[in-house]
Amino acid sequence: MGEERRTAPRFTIDQMVDLEFGRESVIHASGINVSTSGLLCKADYYMEPDTEVSLVMTIPSESGDHTVSCDGIVVRCDKGKGRHLTAIRFTSLADKDVGALSAFLEGCQAV
Repeated sequence: MGEERRTAPRFTIDQMVDLEFGRESVIHASGINVSTSGLLCKADYYMEPDTEVSLVMTIPSESGDHTVSCDGIVVRCDKGKGRHLTAIRFTSLADKDVGALSAFLEGCQAV
């Protein structure tokens, strides 16, 4: 087995995520699990590792829905039949989004 590279615990989610890459390419993906350092999702489109992406997802918070917008890099994309398992490492996440994401993850099931 490979060496564990995760830097933060992962939590199961059922969340739609918009991934943007290039200037005007948007992919709708389905979140599988998330942490404060990255996201695993299923997407209809294959993305090469090292592709830079911007992502947007909405999570519930005490004050209503919170939109998390950040940048990331594709670290793995496993080709599948119709959907591709895509792992993204966050490269920039605002402090307010880290706080909202951390609070949201407290109520999620750890993987």
